[in-house]
Amino acid sequence: MAKKFNPFETMSREQLLAFIQYQAEQIERLRAQNATLETRLEKLEHRLNKNSSNSSKPPSSDGLKKPNPKSRREKGKRKSGGQPGHEGDTLKMVSQPDEVVTHRHTICPHCRHDVSPDRVERIVKRQVFDLPPMQMQVTEHQAQVKVCRCCGKRSHAEFPAGVNAPTQYGPNVLAHAVYLNSYHLMPIGRVREWFADCVGQAVSEGTIERAVRQFADAVVPSLDVIYDGLTQADVVHYDETGFRVNTGLRWLHTACTEHLSYYSVHLKRGDEAMLDIGVLPNSRGWAVHDGLKGYFSFGTVRHALCNAHHLRELQFALEQYEADWAKDMQDLLLAMKRQVAAGELSAETRAGSVKNRV
Repeated sequence: MAKKFNPFETMSREQLLAFIQYQAEQIERLRAQNATLETRLEKLEHRLNKNSSNSSKPPSSDGLKKPNPKSRREKGKRKSGGQPGHEGDTLKMVSQPDEVVTHRHTICPHCRHDVSPDRVERIVKRQVFDLPPMQMQVTEHQAQVKVCRCCGKRSHAEFPAGVNAPTQYGPNVLAHAVYLNSYHLMPIGRVREWFADCVGQAVSEGTIERAVRQFADAVVPSLDVIYDGLTQADVVHYDETGFRVNTGLRWLHTACTEHLSYYSVHLKRGDEAMLDIGVLPNSRGWAVHDGLKGYFSFGTVRHALCNAHHLRELQFALEQYEADWAKDMQDLLLAMKRQVAAGELSAETRAGSVKNRV
């Protein structure tokens, strides 16, 4: 049997050492390349497995593959629906109804005897709450024209402020159109359809657009008051989310407290936008946010990260890595929230919390 050729037998000691060194360098290069690929693969898996329930991604990014809803309500603690003590929205009878319809009792249902002349013992009331038929109410303003006996010139009486054209829409119609478009986010075309279907008068899209601009100009003074209130507040919550304006990406920045909300649209998401908007740079209290790097550019405020984001990120760690500690941390955060909401924190605990934060 012929002996197999072994190339290493013909190499000198120096050549073998050089070859071994080359192999070691190749192994190290491949090891580094493998580590890089593993990191990239992990990032891609993270991106693929993230959704609105375990990250800061908006629900609109879930597409058709919606995650199964995960309720954080503790089982057995509360039933679905209204809770004891909750006021709710149950209809209550009014003392002065707009219309009263009396149903006369004439025939006894038991013996079919005529009870028309009998005395009414009591009244059983039932009230129906409904909308009246919706239609435009047209108010005609008539200004008298007279010829002055002194100077002989003709003039007419003044119309009320805001009555400027032979025909026009009143403030309630315009306010309703702006409310549907700006607050309920109904497209202008659908607002027009709503008026046509429900009121019988299709308000033109141009009229709706002018009303939106008019109302926007009217609220400018209140924006200054909201801005001042936010910059003086002890705690302000901040957020930013992407949305489309004329097919282009923009960022909607929000700053809010329990009673104040300030919205700003900007091309950028980070600290440049926050500086232009001006609320955060001029604040001195606590800034609660999602941990975006740009927020930490401002040292005039103290920073607190949003626990809602923490809960979703912990959910990702639980799903992706089966990390039991993530579930324990979720339970701890929720228990802390319940204790704060119930007002059960002692003065010593609060003092210690503040001391640790400072």
